[in-house]
Amino acid sequence: MQYPVSRRLKPFKSARKAFLLLCMVAGSAQAAPGHDSWYWHAFASQGLIHSSDNNFFGNSDDGVSADFRELGVLLGVEPYENLNLVGQLLSRRAGDVEDTDLRVDYAFASYSFLSDLDRELGLKIGRIRSPLGFFSETRDVAHTRPGILLPQSVYVDRLRSLFFARDGLVLFGSYRWGLNTLSWDFSYGELLIEEEFYPEIVGPVELRGEMDTPFTPMARLLWDWDMGRIRLGLTYSKSKARYDAGAGELFQDADLSLTHWIASAEYNTERWSLTSEYMTYKSNLGNLLPSLTPDMLAQLSPDILGQVTPELMDLRFDTRGYGYYIQGTYRFWNGWDTFLRWDVQYLDKERRHDSLYFTKDVTIGLGWRPDSHWLLRAEWHFVDGKSALSLRENPVHKQQSHWQMVLFQVSYRL
Repeated sequence: MQYPVSRRLKPFKSARKAFLLLCMVAGSAQAAPGHDSWYWHAFASQGLIHSSDNNFFGNSDDGVSADFRELGVLLGVEPYENLNLVGQLLSRRAGDVEDTDLRVDYAFASYSFLSDLDRELGLKIGRIRSPLGFFSETRDVAHTRPGILLPQSVYVDRLRSLFFARDGLVLFGSYRWGLNTLSWDFSYGELLIEEEFYPEIVGPVELRGEMDTPFTPMARLLWDWDMGRIRLGLTYSKSKARYDAGAGELFQDADLSLTHWIASAEYNTERWSLTSEYMTYKSNLGNLLPSLTPDMLAQLSPDILGQVTPELMDLRFDTRGYGYYIQGTYRFWNGWDTFLRWDVQYLDKERRHDSLYFTKDVTIGLGWRPDSHWLLRAEWHFVDGKSALSLRENPVHKQQSHWQMVLFQVSYRL
């Protein structure tokens, strides 16, 4: 398999250039006669988190963390008929999991080849949002989420930046008949892998080499029946990477892959909604680590032998896992809603009883929308397991299996 030349810096630069180009074209379009197609949106949220054990988005263990905030501005323009240029600037803080100044989150051009009352067909190119399940594309806007935190079984926050966007293209379309709509997204792009994500991908081990990523496919189908009374979806994602090992490390050059399937379903009425998604995945990382026979261990240098830790010997690189959640939401008063969620994740189904590889979370939530701009939420999580915890905030030997977490969040959007 042929992999492209290393592109670790190029995606950011290309997205930044795309956003600057968007601003220049948008400015020209606004200044030209007959063009009044500017649009923009902004959102901001601030959260407070307290946990009985373990840290989640900051030093929340037996304390209160305010290190959970989101600030974003979306800018778009239609300089020509059927052509849209869209980009988002985002600043996000999530404890030690993510701490970024204002950056280009995504920036792409979207062109519709066909667009009428019943059909649409188009192409997006640039840094595109990954179409995963129901909520991935709008996950940073608190008003679009089914809670302060998305279900971690499907939308893993510690890997948010890894799966939220790709550099590539997507063919999108929809077909409407009566009150029903079938829509689809077929994308081809590459993951944006930074070194800070390595521990979240392979566990508590040190990788000294570099990752290169080829373009890989992703597809999603969504069906809305009776104007969204019933929603069904199916998502497929295939991610690949080439690891080039560094000098003096235990790991070796390897081709890696990660495959996801997500099945989504939702039923809506005026007062309540029932939402569920099921994800299964297969991870092929096993050829990172050579077979460590006793003879091989005896030949290792002291520096490399020091990397053979108990955590490493206990780690499974080729795994099959799954996760699912079921959430019921009840809108009991004007602007008020409450929900109950059962959220389960197994990183390795062969280690279902090892708390390091599973998380079971019962969540109770309350939300209030005083108007179309403001949203206030509170959640209480009862958690068993450790797989949702970030290793950047919680070393393995300090993680606790049974813990609780309380969150508050205030959000505003324009």
